[in-house]
Amino acid sequence: MSNFKTILFFVLAVLLCSSMVSASEIYQFTDEKGVIHFTDNPMKVPGAEYKEIASQGNSHPRGSDLIEILEKKLNPRTAVEQAAMATVRVESVLGIGTGFFISERGHILTNRHVLQQDKAEAQKQREHYRKTEQKLRTYGEQIRQEEQRLEDARKRADDYGLRIPEMHSSQQERARKNLQDEQRNIRERESYLRGIRQEYRQAKDELDKHRRDFEWQNNLAGTQRQVRIGLADGSSLQASIIKISEQHDLALLHLRGYSRTPKMETANPRLLPRGAPLYAIGNPAGLNHSVVNGILSGMEGVWVKTNAKIYPGNSGGPLITQKGEVVGINTFKELTHKFEGLGFALDISVALSDMAGSF
Repeated sequence: MSNFKTILFFVLAVLLCSSMVSASEIYQFTDEKGVIHFTDNPMKVPGAEYKEIASQGNSHPRGSDLIEILEKKLNPRTAVEQAAMATVRVESVLGIGTGFFISERGHILTNRHVLQQDKAEAQKQREHYRKTEQKLRTYGEQIRQEEQRLEDARKRADDYGLRIPEMHSSQQERARKNLQDEQRNIRERESYLRGIRQEYRQAKDELDKHRRDFEWQNNLAGTQRQVRIGLADGSSLQASIIKISEQHDLALLHLRGYSRTPKMETANPRLLPRGAPLYAIGNPAGLNHSVVNGILSGMEGVWVKTNAKIYPGNSGGPLITQKGEVVGINTFKELTHKFEGLGFALDISVALSDMAGSF
């Protein structure tokens, strides 16, 4: 019984830190003294350099030229700021990500997992819930067994108290002290058990809530046909989902009704030298249309490797050169967890090939 609180706390902590797509991401880093820190704010992670370039605005009349409107409002001075003007914030039922215009007709590329839960990840999450439920069931049975042991201890104490008057007078004082000690021990166990029951119910309620929320979000994400996007000036519009890739973590959106939209130019990442400056644009932790810098670390299959930090909220955003040309689509998944200090972006040529004929 002594380890019940530790066990239940662990189960609850694992549950609360599970990979719910709607939850905040927790970052871990070690400072120069070797002390481990945890934060939900990537700005606190050493080496993260951001530049805010967003302003505020509302919606825009349909039929208008978004390039003219945004250039007038934002007055981009560099190629990077020009590229950021073509980047959008994507809000789906699963959370917030990033996308970018790939045509002047309003087509936007983003990550599939910004819009839909990955099937393998969804199954992994359900398995996590099943195992957590199994552990809680086991601990619940242990609590019931402890309750029975406590009830037996009460009966033994009551029986012992009834026998004291029948004992020899020389034994009664010692027997009463033993009974008091046992009754005090029982009260302590009762108090401890009440706390354990409360923690058990809390853990079970949390599990049920997380599971319901997960399934609700997952089902809703599968039926959504439109998402809200935020432009670089802070204005908010609706875009349609027109294609979800089966092969890659890609999705294509379409913003209709405007004569022209910004468009991001592309470049072949395989033609860049290692060490070439790169910039990831996105919306990490609510920092709208922010830029984090890094370099090209190399290529790995269809992935562009960079030390530019790709945080949640950057997913689906562009990885660009100094000229403002996109070379990859930023992705934040387990892949980046396996390689500390490296971010991964899907080669833009792979994305364009996958979406060929759709815009």
